[in-house]
Amino acid sequence: MKHTKLAPNANYTKEWEGYMKSWKIRKAQKAKKRAARQTPSIPSNPQPKPVILNDFSLQEIKIAALKHTMNLFPCFKDIKA
Repeated sequence: MKHTKLAPNANYTKEWEGYMKSWKIRKAQKAKKRAARQTPSIPSNPQPKPVILNDFSLQEIKIAALKHTMNLFPCFKDIKA
């Protein structure tokens, strides 16, 4: 015989609303996701550095019209010379 199974008799506790999916806060979720997309993400991996063997002296940076306080070449700046 088919279809002789018992009908489901689910006895929910008083916290049953926490397990149900609700669409009441959909507009807030949409705004939250949109704000997360629009904020710029910070790259987690380090950026590749240029392949330059020698450090730049302060004169070379001044000739190139770059301020030596700029952090363009963090590893290739020799202020002592």
